[in-house]
Amino acid sequence: MARIVDKAAKRQQLVRAAARVFAQQGFSNTSMASVAQAAAVSKGSLYDYFDSKEALFQAVFADYASSLMAQLAPALTAASPLEQLQALINGAVEQLQADLSLYPLTLEFWACAGSGTQRQIFRDAMARFYQAMRNLLTDVIERGQQAGQFRHAGDASAMATIIVAALDGLMLQYWLAPDLPLDVLKARFLDHLIRGME
Repeated sequence: MARIVDKAAKRQQLVRAAARVFAQQGFSNTSMASVAQAAAVSKGSLYDYFDSKEALFQAVFADYASSLMAQLAPALTAASPLEQLQALINGAVEQLQADLSLYPLTLEFWACAGSGTQRQIFRDAMARFYQAMRNLLTDVIERGQQAGQFRHAGDASAMATIIVAALDGLMLQYWLAPDLPLDVLKARFLDHLIRGME
């Protein structure tokens, strides 16, 4: 009897294995053969799911972005907008700390958005991802304004953009210098942010 393969689960397994290889070797230096080896499948099996390295890398980005959004979703169950904002920022930083080895993927995504044959594809995909992050934070800040918690936040969308930019910068610096006291820096950022908005 032929073994039934869960194609969705197999595809995700391949994408997660590819993410590790791309993070370690970079997009340019990664081959489909090296991904197949890391995933313990034949190269032909990998091509059954992805017709090119570019298509595979696009799938890695989609999985990376959707996983991060899914991991942040529980923050929205916190009792108040203030607690939701704190949970979102804490969750983003904790995700980085949980697997710092995958952070180079973000640099590879940026590189593809800046040049090469996938430039427009990655620019558009990253624009959608950042817009989703800004929308998430904007909604929380607006709810906080309506509840009287963030009386001095000003334009909620502008504040959300500043928060995303600050987190991006903090994460990049931590990857470059892992001895930075990330938890202390995050706490100070949150303290100044919330006191300013309140």
